[in-house]
Amino acid sequence: MISHFKPSTVNIRLRTLRCYLKWLYSEGMTKEDISTKLKLVKVPKDTIHPLSPQEVKKIFKVLDLSNYADYRDFCIMLVMLETGVRVNEASNIMLSEVNQKVKLLTVRSETSKTREERHLPVLTKTMKYLERLITIAKSNGELHLFNSTLGGRVATMTIIKNFDKYGKRAGIEHRCTPHVFRHIMAVNSVKAGMDIFTLQKLLGHSNITTTRQYIQLSADDLISSHGKVNVISRFI
Repeated sequence: MISHFKPSTVNIRLRTLRCYLKWLYSEGMTKEDISTKLKLVKVPKDTIHPLSPQEVKKIFKVLDLSNYADYRDFCIMLVMLETGVRVNEASNIMLSEVNQKVKLLTVRSETSKTREERHLPVLTKTMKYLERLITIAKSNGELHLFNSTLGGRVATMTIIKNFDKYGKRAGIEHRCTPHVFRHIMAVNSVKAGMDIFTLQKLLGHSNITTTRQYIQLSADDLISSHGKVNVISRFI
């Protein structure tokens, strides 16, 4: 399998096989629990590099906000930068789940990856952009916030392809995907002082170890943060 699939894919299959072997042993169909002999393969650490603020601004500049698709994707980017919402969760947000008064978006348990409902606050500036989408959606009798130009909610794959298109149009050499925008949100939130537990809640991670993988600070960030703390000043 290693010669055909990514390590993470191999591990998914190994885990399934281990469960089956363990069940065989528990049912008395095998004399030995062979599942303990199946070891998972090593998975390379996530090497996603979030885009810089300058690169994000370059992408914004190539968007034609007079065009519905570009404007919709611009709003998706804003929501991701503020909340870290997953692309599939974003595409499934319904108009009824947007609370304009308290500026809150709700991700339903049915569409959440972890099957847990969570609430995502957005700033006034972002909500003002969303209000235009809401008006368009209501006038077209749509149920979702982010819709296709042909009607109905926009497909997840369409968003992914569009992000890649915008990145290339802006001359960005790194990957430009919705997942990268989740990383941008995570890194910049920590830089701004957000605690990791709040970040975990926003990103919708059931395990804080996963959240930690999203925070890849550069050497400059570490130096800056270390300098601000200045622990040694307490002693000399």
